[in-house]
Amino acid sequence: ASEWRAIKTPDGGRHTYYHNVRTNETTWIKPAGFVDANGRAQSKIEGTDWVEVSQPSGPSYFHNPITSEVTWHAPEEVR
Repeated sequence: ASEWRAIKTPDGGRHTYYHNVRTNETTWIKPAGFVDANGRAQSKIEGTDWVEVSQPSGPSYFHNPITSEVTWHAPEEVR
């Protein structure tokens, strides 16, 4: 299990910050290797806007948070 927890701000959850339960560190930036409550881990793909999302129940997929695009196949920029 991840040491990090994602926490929504009390303003209706408009923002998310991350808290490390072991070190008590907090950050607005999603930590590398963060695993969410569903067991999904996201890895930023350097030099692109894409992240690869690994999930325990199936294959990885790719997500571009800038364009909101999601694909099962590695985008051209990633290959």
